[in-house]
Amino acid sequence: MSSVMLPPTCQRSRRSPATVGGDRQATGRRLSSATRRAGRGTCPDSATPQRDPPVDGARSPTRSAASTLLHGQSPASVQSGDIDRIHVSDSALANTVSDRSSRTYDDRMLTSFTFVTGNPGKAEQLGYHLSIPVAHQDVDLLEIQSLDPHDVAEHKAREAYRVLGSPVLVEDTSLTFHALGRLPGPLIKWFLTELENSGLTRLLDGHEDRSATAEVVFCLYDGETARTFHGEVRGRIAERPRGVMGFGWDPIFVPDGHDRTWGEMSPAEQAATSVRRIALAKLEAELAAS
Repeated sequence: MSSVMLPPTCQRSRRSPATVGGDRQATGRRLSSATRRAGRGTCPDSATPQRDPPVDGARSPTRSAASTLLHGQSPASVQSGDIDRIHVSDSALANTVSDRSSRTYDDRMLTSFTFVTGNPGKAEQLGYHLSIPVAHQDVDLLEIQSLDPHDVAEHKAREAYRVLGSPVLVEDTSLTFHALGRLPGPLIKWFLTELENSGLTRLLDGHEDRSATAEVVFCLYDGETARTFHGEVRGRIAERPRGVMGFGWDPIFVPDGHDRTWGEMSPAEQAATSVRRIALAKLEAELAAS
């Protein structure tokens, strides 16, 4: 899938993102908080973003931190740039979700990464689902434009590792309106910035089909191997925003089987239908099986 690219003067010298998706290229733009609000990208400067020291140490040249997280020992052979998209069986997922007390892995392993997000609400929700404190940090990242949330998450993880130099977990969310094909998809945050929730609901005015799919992809990356964990929830888009709970586009998404938006639900109710819970349960299942 092709993507928009800025002129060469706006490009950075870095590992080509082709290692995580041969059908798209990096836009090479740095999106600051101000430009996100304005909905416009700017060329990245050469300065390194200020940051706190990474947690739990830097990458070891002889041992993959992510392989320690997921397998407890270094794999026999790991090629730089390998992508391992985890597929967990329904039974493994069900066992993990139904009996969190039976986890066989050490929860301390889960603190060996930094969750990269500028949204404290997401970090709080992540900690809620994992039942542990989660170290998080806001990092200004170069992002690609793609309608594949896996590609977006993998590229974000590589960029975050390039900045922090230690294992990272990143997230990318997607909201697809079925009446609009694949849109907004992973571009939902830009649509939300420009249109706000009220404008998003109006995109479906005149359409009988208001069904939608909410997706989240987490990517764990240690500098060598990227692993992605996907979750999705089907639902529909409300005729107007409702509720003040949650964040982002929660006030317009009604999960199947419910008549209220995520924005109208309590945190416990949100957790019961959370798309993040599904993706994180796959991460937990992989850790428990290792």
